[in-house]
Amino acid sequence: SLVLDQVQTFLPQMAQANEKLRKEMAAAPPGRFNIEDIDGALGKVIQMDVALFEMNQAESKEEDSSEESSQDSSEDSSESEGEDDSTSSEVTIDNIKLPHSEDGKGKIEVLDSPASKKKK
Repeated sequence: SLVLDQVQTFLPQMAQANEKLRKEMAAAPPGRFNIEDIDGALGKVIQMDVALFEMNQAESKEEDSSEESSQDSSEDSSESEGEDDSTSSEVTIDNIKLPHSEDGKGKIEVLDSPASKKKK
């Protein structure tokens, strides 16, 4: 297929680029390839905050049902509403819950761009 041919052509190029980068990193001074150091960056810098996690359908359904039951029990409970028990435990990769959008798509927000400056 066409896509498979493109991938097979691209992979050797990617391997060559990775090898070239490894050699440059070995010869460069420490910190030269630190992507978090943008003070000495030439030109524009793009900052992205990315989170990636995997959640299968069974876990999703269990969470939905447990959230509903916890909401029902919290409505009946008359304990102090000012306290949140979830803040007292340590957050780990196993218990963190990230928000998800209704349509399953992420949101990209352009804060400032040359096109928006031209319109003004």
